Amino acid sequence: MASNSPASVARDEKLRIGRQLERLKVDVRGAGFAASSNGDFEAVQWVSSKIKHSTIFAVAGTEVSGTPDGNDPVGE
Repeated sequence: MASNSPASVARDEKLRIGRQLERLKVDVRGAGFAASSNGDFEAVQWVSSKIKHSTIFAVAGTEVSGTPDGNDPVGE
């Protein structure tokens, strides 16, 4: 069964996972949803400063709330 609750991974665990993936030659990996909190932002930034042979990215999202004139381009 899938859960809708976000998973939380501690900063040190993110680094441990990152180093293991680096050893496995994974070249690009996500390190978290940096916009979810200041702590997650700092963790993504910290992990990316420690990992040298992989590209680290932060997961991002958008919220479409329409245009200034009230039209919703997605909901049409």
